[in-house]
Amino acid sequence: MGWPNSLIAHFEAELRAHFSEAWIGNYESLIPRMKNDEKDRHVLAAAVQCGAPLIVIFHLRHFRPEHLRSWGLAALHPQSFPIGMFRQEQGVVMMKLGQQAADRGRSLREFLDILNAARLRCGASAHSGALGRRDQGVRTRLCGSRAMA
Repeated sequence: MGWPNSLIAHFEAELRAHFSEAWIGNYESLIPRMKNDEKDRHVLAAAVQCGAPLIVIFHLRHFRPEHLRSWGLAALHPQSFPIGMFRQEQGVVMMKLGQQAADRGRSLREFLDILNAARLRCGASAHSGALGRRDQGVRTRLCGSRAMA
């Protein structure tokens, strides 16, 4: 990543402190069995080791279905993941978004407006299949009659 060693150490310490249950070990022996992109085999091996059903990753081309099928895994782009979660577990997602909004001293409507503005600034049109017309209706149902473009 090009980060200084001190920043890497701090980042890892924070991850271990706040996400200790997500830390995966003993996957190294699986790496040679992985058939995906060589630079990302450790990711697939860790997912297999912990029994994850899904890998959320930007580089989908490094995690093709033929590499994942035998392990019972699938891969999704990060932009598709929250929408898929919302479609499956609307109540849980709305509760978590409400908590995040409250933690930031905002209403849910304000928080969703901020998220949508960030999505538009980041060029969501590049992934219009993930956040397209269909999902605008979701936003309308959640926060009232005002649709977001």
